[in-house]
Amino acid sequence: MAKSLNKIEKKKEELKANLNRIQSDLDNSLVEVKEDVAQSLSPKEIVKKYPLHIVGASVVIGFLLGSKGSRKVSKTPSSGNTIVDSIGRSIKKRLAQKAIDTAMDFFEGKLSERKEEE
Repeated sequence: MAKSLNKIEKKKEELKANLNRIQSDLDNSLVEVKEDVAQSLSPKEIVKKYPLHIVGASVVIGFLLGSKGSRKVSKTPSSGNTIVDSIGRSIKKRLAQKAIDTAMDFFEGKLSERKEEE
């Protein structure tokens, strides 16, 4: 009877070890998936993957924002509109700067890749 209890205890320990290993593997897999998703959804990776699409979208958004602003300027501005116009101009300026920064980062990355290949 003691021999069968020892076998059961041994089997129990093996099962615990297997469960711990499986849990560790699952934890590692989840971390890897989380990192992959975060990397694939990062703006830098999206710009690298679709540079022409991003530039096109930026031009369209800039055109739309610019055309809305020009219509507002032609009307007589009230005190409320000047604040909105000012905020709109600031947002446009920051978006344009962000687009330029992102494009420059992309081009610098491409240049450094080419230098490393040579």
